Amino acid sequence: MRIDLTGTRGKVAAGVVGLAIVGVSVVAVAHPVHAAETQRGGGRGAWMGGPRGAGPAGALLPPLRRLDLTDEQREQVRTAIGESREAARTNLRETRAAREALAEATASATVDEDRIRTLAAELGRLAGDAAVRRAQVYAAVWRILTPEQQARAEEIRAEREERRNARRERMEERRERMRERREERRERRNQ
Repeated sequence: MRIDLTGTRGKVAAGVVGLAIVGVSVVAVAHPVHAAETQRGGGRGAWMGGPRGAGPAGALLPPLRRLDLTDEQREQVRTAIGESREAARTNLRETRAAREALAEATASATVDEDRIRTLAAELGRLAGDAAVRRAQVYAAVWRILTPEQQARAEEIRAEREERRNARRERMEERRERMRERREERRERRNQ
């Protein structure tokens, strides 16, 4: 399919395509921030990477329950995570506001490219801030662990990565089979 970009309709189509690209980019930038914030659940399990949510450290460390933390270590982990919690909430509020402003700017009848780029850059900055904060929490929690617990954490992480890779391979195989079936159907229709 070829799009004629010389006329008014072509310019509108190009604008729509551009807005779609910006929208996808914003979702890609904002999703990690949103995902990290919404994974927090209530209850004791959430902050330790338990079943109700990954929490700030759980997304980066294996579930801490599997590392047999002492009571003192648990308290230190709570403190490390708690110190970043308010900053995370502020970041989430700012991210939501920036995402809404960007959505509004991209849905406008007139294109204000500077505003759109400024808002997209702000979303990127906020995602970067969230990533740095997660890394700081991760490092703080990692320092709390004993060398044995760190080694066990690495083992658990490797196991998770193996399972994740196996899932990806299975999904890719399914996609490939679906592509082959579609191609076979197309060939049968064209005969």
